[in-house]
Amino acid sequence: MNYVNCEKLIKVSLPAIRIALASSLKDEYGLGQEGIAERLGITQASVSKYSNGRYSVDIAKLSKAICSTETLKALAKEAAGAVKDYAQIWHKINTYATAKETIDIAWKLFGSAAFE
Repeated sequence: MNYVNCEKLIKVSLPAIRIALASSLKDEYGLGQEGIAERLGITQASVSKYSNGRYSVDIAKLSKAICSTETLKALAKEAAGAVKDYAQIWHKINTYATAKETIDIAWKLFGSAAFE
């Protein structure tokens, strides 16, 4: 069984998921930075940082790989909709950050060295 350091995984996967979602919410649903920030539970400054590509190469690689997953597409659609309680979206994002699907993608990209 592969060992994954969850702290290291979260430092890469959570921003990668947020970047992928922010991109989708902007490009596919036409949301602005404030709307994206509200839906993702982050600051507008973080959305701006993600939009301007100010993050590590590892995060960029993982974000690109995660963008095409059905789970991310479903999260983006839900976040773009008429959500009354954004805490539900935030919980799903945090859960997806440590989901087996995300771990498998990260493992394929970086191998065990990234998580030891």
